[in-house]
Amino acid sequence: MKTRIEILMLITILVALLSSSTLLAWIDDFEDGDAKGWTPTGRGAWKIEKGGYCAQLVDTWEESFLEESKDWTDYTIETKCILYAGRVMGIYFRFQDTMNNYRLNLYDNHDDTFNFYIYKRDAGAYTETAKVALGKIDPNKWYVIKAEIYGDSFKGYLNGELKIEGADKRFKKGGIAVGGESATNACFDYVSAEGEGIPKSFPVESKNILTTTWANIKKGEPQK
Repeated sequence: MKTRIEILMLITILVALLSSSTLLAWIDDFEDGDAKGWTPTGRGAWKIEKGGYCAQLVDTWEESFLEESKDWTDYTIETKCILYAGRVMGIYFRFQDTMNNYRLNLYDNHDDTFNFYIYKRDAGAYTETAKVALGKIDPNKWYVIKAEIYGDSFKGYLNGELKIEGADKRFKKGGIAVGGESATNACFDYVSAEGEGIPKSFPVESKNILTTTWANIKKGEPQK
C-alpha cells in the first residue's frame, strides 16, 4: 500500500513539472546514450560508456562544454563523477571558452595538502581563487561535486557538504563544462543545473524534467 501511494505522489509531482512553463532546472544523465549539445575541446576522447560521459584526456587542460548554456548567469551546477586515472576532475562555470572560465577542481593529490580548488582562468592564465584541504581522496570512488554561483560569490560542495568559498568579479555570465587535465580518465554520471540565472527561454526537454527525479534517486544509491 505504501509503495502504491508513493508511486501516485511521484506521478502527481511529474505531472506538475511537465505542465510548468517556468521550470529553471536542467539535467543530462546520458541515459539516452548520446552527448548531444556537449562540445569537447582538445585532443582527448569523450564517449558514453560505463553509464556516464567519460573522458580520456591528453592535453594540459581539456573540457567538454554545453554550448547552449553560454548566456547563463547565476546557477548551481552539480555532477557525480569518478576518477579512474590521472589526478584531477572538475566542473567549470561561467565558461566563456577554454581560455576564460572558472573551475572547481577535485584532486586526488595536489601540493600534498590542498586538493579542492576554485580557479579563474583569464586569457589562459590561472589564478587561485580559493583552496582547501579535504584529506584523502580515493580514486575509483564516486563523488558528488556541486558549485553555487551567485553574483560574485562561489560555493563548492563535496558529497553535499559545503567545503570551499570564493569570490571574483571577472566573469558575469557563461556556461557549464566538465573536464580535467592530461592523463585524466574520468566519468561523469550526470550533470545538472538549476537557478534563476538560466534563461526561461532555455529549451528544457521532457526527458530532462523527468530525469531530475531520477538524478535525485541516483544520488542516494550505494557507491558504485
